[in-house]
Amino acid sequence: MNRKNDAFTLFEIVAVIIIVGLIAALALPNYVKAVNKADERNMLTNLKIMRTALTMFTGGGGTLGSWNSLSVINTNLDLNIADPKSTYTCGIDGTNGCTAVHPNGWAVQFHDEHSSGLIHCSAGTCPSCPAQPGNCE
Repeated sequence: MNRKNDAFTLFEIVAVIIIVGLIAALALPNYVKAVNKADERNMLTNLKIMRTALTMFTGGGGTLGSWNSLSVINTNLDLNIADPKSTYTCGIDGTNGCTAVHPNGWAVQFHDEHSSGLIHCSAGTCPSCPAQPGNCE
């Protein structure tokens, strides 16, 4: 009788593990998608702040340099943006704009060259932001 109880208990444990695995397999893609969309919204918000600050900076006689880090951008535009995930650059490509690159490889940017300063997806497949010359705002 003891062996039957042990076998039944083992079966219950295996059944629970399978059910939890199925739930995790169904939930994980939605979780990853939600995290990526939240990261995108954060990047868009940061770029909107940078765009406004950059407009004030250049309107006040400042010249956009090749700023290749968030700390340099924060210093030059007198901002306090913190984003440990993404990489930010401004003015590197010779246009009046900034780019935010996500660790997954997709990027959003604004520049005056062809999008009239509108923020758009510029690399990879962004979670919800359309590709150029689309508008993410």
